[in-house]
Amino acid sequence: MDDEKFKELPFNFNDPKNEYLLRDWVESPRIQQTGETKEEFVERLKEIETYLQKKEALLKILTDLIQNYLSDKQKEAVILFLMGKTYQEIAEILNIDVRAAWERINGDAKGRGGAINKLKKIIKKKNLKISLP
Repeated sequence: MDDEKFKELPFNFNDPKNEYLLRDWVESPRIQQTGETKEEFVERLKEIETYLQKKEALLKILTDLIQNYLSDKQKEAVILFLMGKTYQEIAEILNIDVRAAWERINGDAKGRGGAINKLKKIIKKKNLKISLP
């Protein structure tokens, strides 16, 4: 690839694992329907790369917070939750009841405890620009 526009990208198109990016532009029905130009395609890839960089930075921050501020029991529950496990599955894996799994992650009915509450407090204290549900 000698196209100057592609040299601006953080992607190496000569790397076989990145060939799909160029194929996407050439073969995609979206490209064929919209008539997207190479320049527009490059801009879209740059936006995707920026998004992925931000996501990676956020995951690094959250991983650090989880590892350094949560109890071992909270860590176990949160990691399973982030792996897509349901509260029922978490309870079964950790050999606890479903309510205990819920409370390790979300806190009790009065809003006390819970990994999310703890992370929110730490995020606020550190003045990080992160929003948790």
